[in-house]
Amino acid sequence: MRGSLFFAWISFLSQITSIKHEPCRIMFRKCSEYIVILIQKAYKEGKVYTMRKSVQNKFSWMSRPMKFFLMVVLTLGMANNVYFSGKAHASVGIDFVGGDPDYPLHGKLTATTFNLKVKLTESARLYYDNRVVDWANTNPDLSSIKENALSNGTYVDLQAGEERDLYFNHLQPSTDHFIYFTADGPNNELVDLGSELYQTSAGSPVTPSQVKAVAGDAQAKISWSSDSSVTDAVYMYQGSKEPIDPDSWIDITSMLDGEKVIHGLTNGLPYVFAVKSTFNDDHTQSDYIVSNVITPGLPAAPAALTPQVINGQVQLNWNSVPEVDGYVVYMYQGSTAPQDPENWTKVAGPMDTLQYTVSNLTSGLPYVFAVRSSSNAGMSKFKVSASVTPQSPGNSGGEVVVTPSPSPSSSSPSSPVSSTPQKEIIKVDVANGELASTIDSLEISRTRGTDGTIKDELGLNPGKAQSVINQLKKTGSRTAVVLIPDAKDEVSQWDVKLARESTKLFTEQGIELVISNPNVKVTIPATSMKDRTDDVYFRLVPVKKQETRLAIEQRLLANETITQFAGTKEIQVLGRPMTIETNLQSRPVTLVLPVDSKQLAGVKPADLGVYIEHSNGTKELVHGKVVTLNKDNNQQGIEINVDQFSTFSVVRVKDWADDTAKAKPYIRGYADGRFQPEWFVTRAEMAALITRVTGTVESESKASFTDVSAGHWAYDSISVATQAGYFTGYADGSFKPGQGITRAEMASVLQHLLKAEQAVTSEATTAFTDVKQHWAREAIARLDAAGVLTGYTDGTFRPEKLVSRAEAVTMINKLIGLQPAATALKSWSDVPDTHWAYQAIQAASIKD
Repeated sequence: MRGSLFFAWISFLSQITSIKHEPCRIMFRKCSEYIVILIQKAYKEGKVYTMRKSVQNKFSWMSRPMKFFLMVVLTLGMANNVYFSGKAHASVGIDFVGGDPDYPLHGKLTATTFNLKVKLTESARLYYDNRVVDWANTNPDLSSIKENALSNGTYVDLQAGEERDLYFNHLQPSTDHFIYFTADGPNNELVDLGSELYQTSAGSPVTPSQVKAVAGDAQAKISWSSDSSVTDAVYMYQGSKEPIDPDSWIDITSMLDGEKVIHGLTNGLPYVFAVKSTFNDDHTQSDYIVSNVITPGLPAAPAALTPQVINGQVQLNWNSVPEVDGYVVYMYQGSTAPQDPENWTKVAGPMDTLQYTVSNLTSGLPYVFAVRSSSNAGMSKFKVSASVTPQSPGNSGGEVVVTPSPSPSSSSPSSPVSSTPQKEIIKVDVANGELASTIDSLEISRTRGTDGTIKDELGLNPGKAQSVINQLKKTGSRTAVVLIPDAKDEVSQWDVKLARESTKLFTEQGIELVISNPNVKVTIPATSMKDRTDDVYFRLVPVKKQETRLAIEQRLLANETITQFAGTKEIQVLGRPMTIETNLQSRPVTLVLPVDSKQLAGVKPADLGVYIEHSNGTKELVHGKVVTLNKDNNQQGIEINVDQFSTFSVVRVKDWADDTAKAKPYIRGYADGRFQPEWFVTRAEMAALITRVTGTVESESKASFTDVSAGHWAYDSISVATQAGYFTGYADGSFKPGQGITRAEMASVLQHLLKAEQAVTSEATTAFTDVKQHWAREAIARLDAAGVLTGYTDGTFRPEKLVSRAEAVTMINKLIGLQPAATALKSWSDVPDTHWAYQAIQAASIKD
């Protein structure tokens, strides 16, 4: 009671007292700071008597009048102090929000961390500087506070009344700290916002040590040192450094296998890990002990490999690759690399040198060589050399003999039919953006086969890619359109190859690449080419034969799942089907399939779609959007977004009966205007999403998990989701709400959203090679058959890989048929329109 009256008195006096004389104010502040520490300790330890005795002992030499005078001075000083008033000495003021009710100065405190929530009364940039208490200098100059804040990045721009969490990590236990605050005032002067005093608790000694992460292929192995007196938990964060907010760590303890390996990571993205110990005797916890940052993925191959014949032997030289353990050398007798990698012959390695000489070769025969980088993550791809033909020292003087490809040749109409394929070079235009102007040109190598077939090959090397980029910069455009003609409709296949270095240039400059010919238009966003470790190719094959087209239509009408989904068998294939092959699987692109305007006469746009026969055997019917391909002749086409590449056929579905128009947005971003597309979706977040999608908000019973209290933000959603059967808990009675959801768990949840016509029998199988014995194999098979899931180019599904927010909305949108509005405004600061999931995120985002 006395304590409450004491603080109420202080709060009242703080509103009416203002000390202007600087020396007095400093003295009052120093006195009040000491008393605050004593009060703080007394509140934390429940020893008010100890506090009173401590004060009596410190000031026992004083007479009663002096003690009375000191009490008045301290009262006035504390009233002027920002600790309790929370007011500044100018128009900008600071308030401390919420916090630990057992801690009088607000905030959440441990032995090594402190979290404080603040807000300003006016919009301003807040600078804050955390220091160990120095009683000789408790009133630092405001400019030094700002200087330290700018140097350490401890500043934030706040709107009036906006709340923001401030985090302080890796502090010393049992240590007094001051946080000094200042802000830019109305006239650019620094405003004194006072300081916050706190003392970290004693805590327990930090036991985890030597925490280390080693990258692998889509995985990481975690190691650390500890002892039997503690229970360790392992955490993960996707980022290039540890998170500022400790709540952003994801507990992955239960996901580690017996070798302490976490699987299902995304190659090319950085990760950091941490270990935290709980002491078995008193259940106190250590700090997060953070590992090194790793980026999963196979090592890169050497950038260049040069062979040189010297005295009948071949000397190989290659570039170094950072962070690899060594190199392995291979050989193949032939003028080109073998189609089957198993046919390479290992010559030597692993070795740490950048040169090797191959001997005992047969004079006069061509050879190709290859080098692979080796690391803990595995082996890189083969870096293949040019073909060389070693000669005996007396024959060719040690010169390299390069085996050439057949030279292009041409023949006149009067010439007899050649017994070898004929080649010619054709120049094609590269246009700017909306085909407004030609900015460059490329060369197509056209081959006329002996059977009359014509195939085109188009390559985009780094030099030409840079030239295109330079021309685009002059106009401010970020779209390059490669126009591939077929005026006589005679080409049966196009092979387009983008060098790895070219895709890197396009990604760095944010350039979108469009491949356009009379049969299909392929738009590749810059983000879909990001972090490619090999060349990208597309093979475009139009289905020109009428019998093949009819066979596709017959397969479509014979598929009961498709016709039930459409609600009719009145389905007609329009236009020319296209088969597209690529190694850019799982990377979204936009396709536009042209349709003759005569075939679209009288057809409702809502009845148009695309029938897809995937290469893994699954079939899918999706809605498409009618777009104009060529404004000059009003050429129209059907646009769809895909990340799997197979055979695509434009179809008319009379009176399409599905209910995709009823799908509504279901996901929110964060208060700071970000969506965080690469953050993992936790089990609690997925429970909230599934209840929003289904529209179920109440349950008859409440969740009774040991780690989900009634105050948990997702308590109601978890209750609904578990009662509906979307989720189950764990054997120990926990739900693990903060644990990331895996692809297998996501499939288990999403299978409940399948419509009756999409569902398949429990005997459904899938082509994925790594789920044959998995507990979620049936759910994965159902969603795979419905075309909702996408695997990886190696034939795997990677069921234990964690799902990001961007991946989650992409799958859910596809399942419920949610399409983005054509005029949707940009929603999130961290999701540019070049992001691979931009449209999916736009469609799914709730516009508050």
